[in-house]
Amino acid sequence: MIVLKADQRILVQNSKYSFLTNNYSSGVSSFYVLNASDSAFTVNAFLLLGNFGSEDAEIVQVSAVDSSTGLINLTTTTKRAHSESSRV
Repeated sequence: MIVLKADQRILVQNSKYSFLTNNYSSGVSSFYVLNASDSAFTVNAFLLLGNFGSEDAEIVQVSAVDSSTGLINLTTTTKRAHSESSRV
């Protein structure tokens, strides 16, 4: 098997991020974050749940944002579980 390795950290340099406020199992279509009023959380935006390159990280798309409560709704359900304080 051929394994390719590349330094992809530049993709997330200077990115804005927040953190999950609760533990979430796989299959959820919404979650709460800190700082949902940040401009990075907009409808149709793509978010990285977890740390870049980690086995449990996944990319999701935002369908709605309630900046007053911190609720982020997704276009699909998550494939993996994510713990409180996971980076978003």
